[in-house]
Amino acid sequence: MHYSHIHKTPIQPSVTYSQQLISLGSCFADQIGLKLLSHRFNIDCNSFGVVYNPFTLCTQLRRSIDTLPPNEQGFLMNDDIWYHHDYHSSINGQSQQQLLSKINGLHTAIRAQLTSADCLIVTLGSAMVYRHTATNQIVGNCHKVPQSQFNQELLSARDITTRLSSTLAAIWDVNSDLQVILTVSPVRYLKDGAINNSRSKAQLITSTMLLEERHQNVTYWPAYEIFMDQLRGYRWVESDLVHPNKAAIDVIWEAFVQSAMSEETISTLDRVKKLNAQLSHRPFNPKSASHQKFIANLKAQIMTFKTEYPDIPLSINEINV
Repeated sequence: MHYSHIHKTPIQPSVTYSQQLISLGSCFADQIGLKLLSHRFNIDCNSFGVVYNPFTLCTQLRRSIDTLPPNEQGFLMNDDIWYHHDYHSSINGQSQQQLLSKINGLHTAIRAQLTSADCLIVTLGSAMVYRHTATNQIVGNCHKVPQSQFNQELLSARDITTRLSSTLAAIWDVNSDLQVILTVSPVRYLKDGAINNSRSKAQLITSTMLLEERHQNVTYWPAYEIFMDQLRGYRWVESDLVHPNKAAIDVIWEAFVQSAMSEETISTLDRVKKLNAQLSHRPFNPKSASHQKFIANLKAQIMTFKTEYPDIPLSINEINV
């Protein structure tokens, strides 16, 4: 599939196997991050859990960089489990202290990654946010608290740009060489209505344009445009008619590979794909002579590959004998 009328700025420097990568943001950040992970890139994928709005993501990143604890007012207990309004429900604890310790440990790990990473991939999901009326704080997750306790707002492109710009500047203070790839999630948030979803995406797209213009280390990559313009029709979405399905993600992934990676990296990736396919092979008869020959050949291929690429996580221990 070709995208001749969608201009994709080549990502420079290109994504390589020698880099340390971080992917953060919406559920689409998970999907692209897991694609990179499955192809054996060195990537940390959504350690904060899914984060939809840019303000909450900036809050998390600034706490990591500035080594600040989470806002005390954000803690809550639901069904005997502790959560925090600034973090995904997967980040929880049996007590407030346990959760605080988990969150602080998470920020310490993310700070270490940010100081040494080569590339940060940020996927923005929605400019629609919920502000907790009791604390006047924008939250990342309502955690099933009644909606009557929140006011909904649409962030402006100016506010998003200002917040992201200052956050990235703080990160560049500790890692001036970090490259940033911005994408806007193609997932539509129709629970707020089609009009609000379009207005939300418009704010995000405008903000990413301004950030790319303002900062040399920022590149926008058009995942949203590819999905909306090229992958039209219900055959490209899940049954919820909102999320891109596997076929759509594969198409977007291939487009990302072509614009983000050099020919040399793509060649290595193709070798990894072939080795992954062989590693996933399930024999009918594991003791057959043909399968033993297959295993011996695969071990030889992996050992050869590891001599060339010792840092790529691939091992003969993964072979199903």
